[in-house]
Amino acid sequence: MLDWNDYLQLFKDVRHETAVGEASVAYLASLSAAAAIRARLPDARIVMMLRNPIDRLFSRYLAARDSGERASFSEWIDRRVAEDESRDRPAGPIWPGRYAVHLQRYLASFPARQVRAFLYDDYVRTPQAVLRDLFEFLAVDPTHPIDVTRRHNVTMSRRWPTVHRLLRPLRHVLPSGIANVARSWSLTPRLAKPGAEDRAHALDVYREEIRTLETLIQRDLSAWLAVRSG
Repeated sequence: MLDWNDYLQLFKDVRHETAVGEASVAYLASLSAAAAIRARLPDARIVMMLRNPIDRLFSRYLAARDSGERASFSEWIDRRVAEDESRDRPAGPIWPGRYAVHLQRYLASFPARQVRAFLYDDYVRTPQAVLRDLFEFLAVDPTHPIDVTRRHNVTMSRRWPTVHRLLRPLRHVLPSGIANVARSWSLTPRLAKPGAEDRAHALDVYREEIRTLETLIQRDLSAWLAVRSG
């Protein structure tokens, strides 16, 4: 969405709410988003939810595996690094995980009081506490109840890949209710994690970024710097 009037249509039902907003995973890594937001909405409050960059990158790798990738995680990383070195502008799956660079870009456009970075690890452990902190940052009721029992956008894997492949053409002809049930039945939450060697290889890509981020947000990120995940 590039037209400002089209963008404003997202908020056409807004009346007298204390705070309204929208979100996109593309904003964080965008080279132009921070300055563009500042130009239109200088008082905006910027919220980031940062996941361990190695786990985030591994999720991208698993998605590539689902699309036919056969290289190991380390080999896949090396190819992505080589691609990054050949580009004129940053892109690809590694770039979004360079959180320190992205946070610094937003801090160059907004006062620090308008920017807040949250850690996904904290949200997993204590979601209500994170939501309360977020609501206070947004100057809305911090006690407003939110149901956090249902998980959204869970990374799934195919329970039976062959069956999944055979059933896939049928999703266009089955009633939506039956198709959704069949999809839920054929998928299972993905629990795979990179091994210690692969994690160490990915950490070589992000180590200095993580250390810089520690300073920027004044948080101990030693868990992100560990070769073995917790």
